[in-house]
Amino acid sequence: MLKRTTLLLLAGLLLLPAIASADTADVARGLVKTHTSASVQLEGTMKARAEGKGATNVRVPDKGITVRGVVVDPSGLIVCSLTQLNPLAGGKTISVRGMALTLKGQVEGLVISLPNGTKIPARVVLSSDKLDLAFIAPSTPLTANQKSGITAVELSGAKAKILDEVIVLARASKLMNYTPMCTLTRIAAVVTKPHLMYYASAARGSMVFSTDGKLLG
Repeated sequence: MLKRTTLLLLAGLLLLPAIASADTADVARGLVKTHTSASVQLEGTMKARAEGKGATNVRVPDKGITVRGVVVDPSGLIVCSLTQLNPLAGGKTISVRGMALTLKGQVEGLVISLPNGTKIPARVVLSSDKLDLAFIAPSTPLTANQKSGITAVELSGAKAKILDEVIVLARASKLMNYTPMCTLTRIAAVVTKPHLMYYASAARGSMVFSTDGKLLG
């Protein structure tokens, strides 16, 4: 009897990881349904200029920008990577014929592109080089119809530890019709100074959630 009970307990313990994984998969599938529309695309043109001696003779071509962002407020406020939106936001030093010049960029014609094809004019309202973050807001208040096409994620303040399993939610490229993508990965590193940051296998612009569905970043 004791041997049988022991075997049953061992079998139950072996099943625990599978049960936990099934629960996590259910949470992930739920997030796909409820939070995919929080992932939007930002499009614009980066116009660069050169500063310094001899800069007037330097011409820098415009560059089209396409970046994924996450809606963090029902008003349509979006957060994205600053270096993806504007690689020259902090300036870049180059050498032209022995002269040191600084390239600086500005994003113009910025729009929020929704999966249904709606284009909403937008502007950068705040940015941080240190945090690599840019906050984008619609140029005018969203209409009721535009609001119906997005979902704002809740900034929960959740925390994670190294090797914690997390859920990554994003959208595929235009080639794949911006289809929702969801994967499971683990926190590879936790940086506490100078700011709290998590490292995991996730593309920039993705949303990362804890296994109980709370936003981590």
